[in-house]
Amino acid sequence: MKTKLILSLSVLLIYSARAQVQVLPPDFALFGKTSGEYLAELDQVLLPFTTNGDYLLPKAVPSAAGPVYFLQRPFFVPIIHFAFDNVGNAIIMTPAELRDQLDSVLDTVTNVHATIDGVALTNVHAMIDGVELTNLLDYRTESPVFSIFFPTNDNIYTVYQGGVPYEGLDDPVVAGGFPLMLAPLSVGLHDFRTGAAVGGVNNFQIERHYQIHVFHTNHPPVADASATRSRVISPDNLSATVVLDGSRSSDRDNDPLTYAWLEGNSVLSMSVVSTNVLSVGTHVISLVVSDGKLSSTNTVTVEVLTPCEALGELAGTVEAAKLPKRDAKPLAEELRDACAAFEHGLNARHHDRQEHLKHAVHELREFQREVREELGRVNPALAALLIDGAQEIIDAVKPAPKRHHEEGDGDEDDRV
Repeated sequence: MKTKLILSLSVLLIYSARAQVQVLPPDFALFGKTSGEYLAELDQVLLPFTTNGDYLLPKAVPSAAGPVYFLQRPFFVPIIHFAFDNVGNAIIMTPAELRDQLDSVLDTVTNVHATIDGVALTNVHAMIDGVELTNLLDYRTESPVFSIFFPTNDNIYTVYQGGVPYEGLDDPVVAGGFPLMLAPLSVGLHDFRTGAAVGGVNNFQIERHYQIHVFHTNHPPVADASATRSRVISPDNLSATVVLDGSRSSDRDNDPLTYAWLEGNSVLSMSVVSTNVLSVGTHVISLVVSDGKLSSTNTVTVEVLTPCEALGELAGTVEAAKLPKRDAKPLAEELRDACAAFEHGLNARHHDRQEHLKHAVHELREFQREVREELGRVNPALAALLIDGAQEIIDAVKPAPKRHHEEGDGDEDDRV
């Protein structure tokens, strides 16, 4: 039987800075996994590596769940680490027998030590950037029974067996050692050295060296223009005031953001929320959000409708509802009359304009009244949809409220 000692020669941490160095206690559980489970996962990653040296290159990806990292998997620092299995064994051992062998080796480990950034530490104590840790022998960890799949025979086990190819499933496997789980270090380069002595028949000393480079990971911001209304009614058949709202945009790193609203190659605004006048028609508008290094884009389509176009949508809703003719006909007629009044009013001189617009609003209020009476009980959802649609048109064509001393005593149809 062979004793496998697993070494990692360089580790690159991609991680946001934290002010204080922390090492999790020996019995930690992080993201649902214990130290022993991370140790098993470490072997499942490292042992199948090819022997061409690619695995020695610094590489890392941040965990999607939080501050755990190791090469391409959660980060773990095994000061010394053994794995026991039946590869090359003449007599196949049970998991319990493999664990007995593992314990016999771990029991001989002494002088577990570490240094950080050139500060030498003695015997079984360690410090990281001057922060003292507890007795490192307390960090002894053993994995549950697990298995490892070797997809090819280009791996360290083939080397261990003198070139005899090994691939496929290695089961069962047990592992143990003295690992540390580091919380994030401060941004910068850290020199981390550990070591231990193994006694008994193995009788060797192991020293390990990590160059840990911690730096801030920049994530792209999220552009979100969904707070912008996608449908606006023009009060004059020409244009409408549209609020472009990017306030739902965000940045995971809380970086300061800049905003740009674009229609084609034209810049509409550089504000997170912007009030713009857009002509009647379809407008494809892009919100570009940048943190100074990375950016993202969210595109929205804004429809600016004339009152008659909005009335046409209401008429289409009435038609699609398949109402009885006696109910549908008067509703359709009121919508047609309102459209005709809007067209005359928006093309007329000031005095005539107000009269026509008042008539259009009157027709819409009659439409709302008939909808309530005819549909309010039998189809309340459709009634609410039609009433709200009519109200949206009324609100769009109403002028700004008069000052108090200019107000008259006219009825609600006069407020146009």
